[in-house]
Amino acid sequence: MQKILTSTVITLVIFLFTATIDVVAQGRNIDRPSRNGDTPGRNKGATGVPLDGGVAVLLTAGTAYGIKKLRDYRKSNRSNNPYT
Repeated sequence: MQKILTSTVITLVIFLFTATIDVVAQGRNIDRPSRNGDTPGRNKGATGVPLDGGVAVLLTAGTAYGIKKLRDYRKSNRSNNPYT
């Protein structure tokens, strides 16, 4: 039961962190003027990097791979240690 609860919490936390990336990556509303008072319309300066869901997928895959490697390492250390 504890293992299911732990994996559910970890999955929920990972989902919440990856879901917020899409929210932060959205551009400014075209109807609102910019911070320096320019009129709305086309972008007159440099833009930021458009982050999308691909970054979230890569972060999630990297985290899952790291967790798997850590579990495999701990399992191999337990089997090699005769005192446990």
